[in-house]
Amino acid sequence: MSEGDLNQNKRVQLEIRVKNYRCFGGHSPSGFKLKRGITGFIGENNSGKSTMLRLFYDLRSLFQEASRRLRTFHPNDDLRFSLPSLPDNIDRDRFFHLHNPDPLVIEITSGGCELHLICGRDGQIRWNCGMKRRKNSHMVRDLEKLTRMFYIGPFRPFQTQGASGKSYDVLFGKDFFGRCIEDFRKGRFEKGSIYDRVNEDVATIFHLDGFSFEPGPNGRYGFRINREWMPASELASGLGQCFLIFVQAIWNKPSFILIDEPEAHLHPTVQSEFLTMLTGYAQYGLLASTHHLGLAQSVSDHLYKVSRKHGQRESVIEVYEPDKRLSQTLGEMQVSVQKNNGGQRLLLVEGPTEIKAIRQLLRKIRRNHSVVLMPLGGSSMINGNREDELREVKKICEEVFALVDSEKTSERARVSHHHRSFRESCQRVGIYCHILKRRALENYFSDRAVRKVLGPKQRAPRPYEDIKEVDSRWPKSENWKIIREMRRDEIDRTDLWDFLERIIKKSETSPRRRSRARN
Repeated sequence: MSEGDLNQNKRVQLEIRVKNYRCFGGHSPSGFKLKRGITGFIGENNSGKSTMLRLFYDLRSLFQEASRRLRTFHPNDDLRFSLPSLPDNIDRDRFFHLHNPDPLVIEITSGGCELHLICGRDGQIRWNCGMKRRKNSHMVRDLEKLTRMFYIGPFRPFQTQGASGKSYDVLFGKDFFGRCIEDFRKGRFEKGSIYDRVNEDVATIFHLDGFSFEPGPNGRYGFRINREWMPASELASGLGQCFLIFVQAIWNKPSFILIDEPEAHLHPTVQSEFLTMLTGYAQYGLLASTHHLGLAQSVSDHLYKVSRKHGQRESVIEVYEPDKRLSQTLGEMQVSVQKNNGGQRLLLVEGPTEIKAIRQLLRKIRRNHSVVLMPLGGSSMINGNREDELREVKKICEEVFALVDSEKTSERARVSHHHRSFRESCQRVGIYCHILKRRALENYFSDRAVRKVLGPKQRAPRPYEDIKEVDSRWPKSENWKIIREMRRDEIDRTDLWDFLERIIKKSETSPRRRSRARN
């Protein structure tokens, strides 16, 4: 199935609320909206951020049974059934909140339909679909999305000898490599195969000239890296983990990918790119729980904060509202570490959607690792009142640039006052700010790339056309995929391409870089 086929059903929005599930109590339901793109959960240790991801793994069989019953629903049906079998080593009693004797309740809202699943401590399920159920409800299809999630727990060993088995949904050891070798023997790792994408993504993330799985003599597992063969036992854990996860995402063909602690085993310079790449292996999106606020802010299309309330006995989920200055965000993103490892320049863009899209453009210039991207906090934050923040950023990083949409409705239209004020503030502190000549980033897309990602009935917006006029529900979380599919000739000779090349050339000819070269 092509990516365009996968994306024709653009609508994905479920609201999920839970009561009395593990650390989530019953004072008020805690939940979130499941949408396309990357959804991040941040919080302190033991706050419950990982628990919400576990819900979809623990109760997968419950969602499967509910989907089956709702698909064939008749008003005279029995609205009770027993809890289906659970994953191995899952204790049913641990589902329930320790300090509340009430049943576990899951409420799902989708397309005007409300589904309530009430699980008693005796394992009996009561369910109802409320009074809002409509004949054309999307609930059945949305429930099926919940059953096709791929859960990657915090423990994901890349072992090649001895141990084997499964950690949640992830195979490891001999079980994993045995299947890889079988696919290799069947020619599925050959050039032009589906695994080419894995090889390319791993090579890109880790600055490699080439990467591929290639078994060696005597049945040894191994890889060809930069044209040299290496046994799998010597492969770095972060690199091995990426290969392990990407391959199994292909095998599972998930609706959503769930990953706990995505930063594990990975250097700060590659964490955000790993998450972005991983999202591309899911049909709709990815959910991640992390301690790393900077990572979450830089990649999440939707971000939630998880914390303990009610005497520390209950966890709650709230929409994360950033209230920090740019310099604090820089610290959370560990920019000083990235600068020392190739990230020489800082580029400010409007938000996470632009970060992921611009990174794909930088890949085409082969400089995606030499520029650190940071969100300004959205279009509403682009104004003339941030000069002090910009000055602080300039003290931390010498080479700073900014890229913002123009929002122009025609070629002759004037850039808005708040955009001009923001550019003037940048100029006063020594930051080069480029305002796009066209309306927004989407106005640089080609019809060919848009149709490949979003389906044959879609088209790209014209240079000054609002994307809402093309599609009122344009999935901006897919923008990075569209740019990934674009050819260089479809975007070079534009002001956007010229600006990105200017960043690279300016840094390569900077006094500091020339001094290092002489030394």
